[in-house]
Amino acid sequence: MRVGFGVSVSSQGETIDPTDLLFAVAPLVQSRGIEVHRSGNVLWFTGPQLSSLVELADPLARWWQDAVRVVDHQVDFRFVGPAGLDTISYCQPDLAPELVRHFIEHNSGPPSDTSSASLHRVF
Repeated sequence: MRVGFGVSVSSQGETIDPTDLLFAVAPLVQSRGIEVHRSGNVLWFTGPQLSSLVELADPLARWWQDAVRVVDHQVDFRFVGPAGLDTISYCQPDLAPELVRHFIEHNSGPPSDTSSASLHRVF
């Protein structure tokens, strides 16, 4: 059964364009059969199984930690799925991959309908 979750990133109340995030995960999503849809500044990841999505934890965490260093202030990483919305505002860099992995596992579930006109497939 396919599973999915969504992410968005914001800083000081403004949503950040996730294009750089796409580049960070592109090799992995292509090699693991993960589809990525975009609606505005929200990315929706859908994989063949949860273990495929969990592999995204390291590159997502690295990108998030790099974004924090570049903007030099709080960057909120939001995860959305059937369980609702969770936000990470801060994490020690060495703990970030495990925390992101936890949120992927917690927020993944049956994917949203990707036929919506507001969703555009990017991978």
